Amino acid sequence: MRRGPMIALALGIAAAAAGCSGIQTLDASTVKTVALAELPAAVAPSAEGAAPVVGPGPMIVHVKAGERIPLRLALEAPFAEIAAGENAIVFTRDVYLYIDPSAVLIGFDGVRFARLGDWDAIQELAGIEGGQLSIGFGAGVTEGPRIDVRLKMQ
Repeated sequence: MRRGPMIALALGIAAAAAGCSGIQTLDASTVKTVALAELPAAVAPSAEGAAPVVGPGPMIVHVKAGERIPLRLALEAPFAEIAAGENAIVFTRDVYLYIDPSAVLIGFDGVRFARLGDWDAIQELAGIEGGQLSIGFGAGVTEGPRIDVRLKMQ
């Protein structure tokens, strides 16, 4: 068996894979786009009980800068859990969420998207160069004890 061509092919595939990102370009004109405020009506069944107007098929949800989405945090550990609370993500720039039955993608221009779990591609799309996570414990006379969690991306 000749290993030279096989090694060259394997190295070529590895180099190509290393250079490609998880960024996908979508033709938004082929997918229904709805504003965040319109989303509940877009996925609700019609009055006649028919299928939803937009969902569950592919759609793009346009979240405008300044809009808020409730944030649910969960921690289930042998020593602690997070109690339900009122938190929200407030968007500081327009964001596009491509949603279909098999995936949720995020983008910032309505054309290029990355899977929500693909942190490298999201960093590239959003222009994130780094970040910090800090967790601390404090106690004040008026506040009482608290745990502070801060995630900062630059």
